[in-house]
Amino acid sequence: MEIEVGDYIKTIYHNIEKVEKMIQEDGWVCVITNKSGYELECLKNIVVKKTSKDILDLIENEDILKVKTKDNEIIYVGVDENTIDLDYEEIKEELKSKEYQLLGILPHKQFEQNCYTVERKEKC
Repeated sequence: MEIEVGDYIKTIYHNIEKVEKMIQEDGWVCVITNKSGYELECLKNIVVKKTSKDILDLIENEDILKVKTKDNEIIYVGVDENTIDLDYEEIKEELKSKEYQLLGILPHKQFEQNCYTVERKEKC
């Protein structure tokens, strides 16, 4: 998997980061990101699940998206478990056409991992 400065990456830990700087030495790649500001990993790309120049390519169904509409309304997509694949494709098209603005992504696996379950009957 080729990673370049300016790419967005999604790690196997479901973090999304933008690569600001890279240090490559003896087959090891250390990725410096804008969000964390530190070396993310130095593991020969093992931790990177997916990479793209376009952050929209990293969106997976069930991710929670914070979006600003053309009417300046803030909406959250994916919070409702009934959000269907078609909704994600429609939102992506609106984002690509610049009708909507992507403000944030919470990968669904991060939500599941960090969600506190109040009652044991159901998972988050």
